[in-house]
Amino acid sequence: MAKGSHANRGKDWEAIIEAYSKVYENQGHAVVFRTPPPVRLLAPMGGGRWKAVMTEEGPPDYTMLVRGDPRPIAVSAEAKNNQSGRWSLAQLHPHQAKKLQAWHDLGGLAVVLLRNQPNNKCYVLPWRTFGPVWSRWRAGQVGGRRAAPRTASLGVSDLESIGFSFHESKGYLNALLEAHNEISAG
Repeated sequence: MAKGSHANRGKDWEAIIEAYSKVYENQGHAVVFRTPPPVRLLAPMGGGRWKAVMTEEGPPDYTMLVRGDPRPIAVSAEAKNNQSGRWSLAQLHPHQAKKLQAWHDLGGLAVVLLRNQPNNKCYVLPWRTFGPVWSRWRAGQVGGRRAAPRTASLGVSDLESIGFSFHESKGYLNALLEAHNEISAG
């Protein structure tokens, strides 16, 4: 993967999420569906590959049903990967935020699964705590105002304060359940 490749950014993170999702399914803890954007196939390229274009903005990356106590937890998750010191809020697109907000409004657990490579940690960012941060930043963008310093991105201390950290070698399930339990309690 080329270092600056936009098309492949985060593919290895998604592969890690999918590997853990299979483990959770095999253990009976979750059912996880990868939800790719809708595409139109244009032409075969050989070897089972196709040239394709997205036909519309897609849903968040993953839809999950996680074993909860006392009832299952409906989860919608968008996967993001960060390779710099601060994670740019612009990496979450408005159509993705809109879907996460709708999921949250209907009572589901909407999250961003963020791998922050600089500190070698990953985060479950629940929309309940992350959504207002993103929305404030976005409102300034739409209004044509330049963001105040350090408000267009999140550093490690920001991620720690609004999210639930985990190491990618441990998987995301415990952090996801921790986020759900804290949100449900408060």
